[in-house]
Amino acid sequence: INLTYVEQAYILLTSNVHMLIMFCEEESTMKTKNFKSRLIYSIEYIFSEKLLIVELNKGGIYKYFGVPFSEYLKLRFAKSPGHYYTNLIKNNGKYRFEKHDIIPLKIR
Repeated sequence: INLTYVEQAYILLTSNVHMLIMFCEEESTMKTKNFKSRLIYSIEYIFSEKLLIVELNKGGIYKYFGVPFSEYLKLRFAKSPGHYYTNLIKNNGKYRFEKHDIIPLKIR
């Protein structure tokens, strides 16, 4: 079968995302640190609770409840994670959240 580069890339991406999801479900949690974002320091997803945890560079940890894993992936791979977080998670009112104050990372 002759596939175009776009078709080959899509198959590879789909396979990798599927493997990533399987791997993460076995591990039960997935954490990403050191974003290239002025707003976000790290994000973590806990499968058993559908919990998204967002740690901000200027201090503060937000826990969002009932978040699908697909939302974590969209945030993780967004062109601008800060923009995605602010507009599609934080300010959309869809997810119940708790805020925990912490010392900003530059001081720790």
